[in-house]
Amino acid sequence: MDTEFLLNADLDGNSFTFAGNEIGILLIHGFTATTTEVRLLANNLTKRGYTIHAPLLPGHGTTPDELNKTTYHNWIENVEEAYSYLHQKCPTIFVAGESMGALLALNLAMKHNEISGIICYSPAILAHHLWVSLLIRYFKSEIPKTGLSDDLPWKGYKVNPSRASAELFKLQNKVKKDLIKIQQPVCVFIGGKDIRISPKSGDYILDHIGSSLKEIHVFENSPHCMILAQDLPDIAEMTIAFIQNISKSDAS
Repeated sequence: MDTEFLLNADLDGNSFTFAGNEIGILLIHGFTATTTEVRLLANNLTKRGYTIHAPLLPGHGTTPDELNKTTYHNWIENVEEAYSYLHQKCPTIFVAGESMGALLALNLAMKHNEISGIICYSPAILAHHLWVSLLIRYFKSEIPKTGLSDDLPWKGYKVNPSRASAELFKLQNKVKKDLIKIQQPVCVFIGGKDIRISPKSGDYILDHIGSSLKEIHVFENSPHCMILAQDLPDIAEMTIAFIQNISKSDAS
């Protein structure tokens, strides 16, 4: 692995599975990141007995050039495979994702009504200036990132690959168009100090989904990658409470 392009290259960003009970949680990392992004959350969830599976998405954890060679269809296919793998182990599945991972979680749930619930952390449904990538991809292969000095234990690329960013924009539009298909319970978490997405992202999802059971939690001091920051303990507890409430409702 070429570590030149990766922030915190020493951290483990590979796919992982934690064995547990019959309730499975599929955790999906965000754009340019790795599974390091969801590992701390997974550690909290597995302590409660849940089975956890987190796939490393195509083009991630390698080089920005490799990510530029992927399409959003590749990410969707990978998540489908991960879901199939976890569903073989667990009859009850919740799907959760951070940023782009939240979009992939929503997209998966549109196709699988049997999924019990969806958890979205900093969902990239309204990302700032993402449409510009449709133009930039023809002139630049990558765009340097800002805000990489926040000292969070995050592993991923130091740049945004422009062609891949355009694919994220396409995925975003696909999910927006079909949000009404979401009928399962949805829980959304938003960071008040998130500079990557619009603060209206959570409300946008809740306003457009078809679910009757939906909730949103705003952590005013959390950054975009809120599941690696100071509010993780509270976010994890609220995630667990959401899963427990839905599981009890399904069992009754």
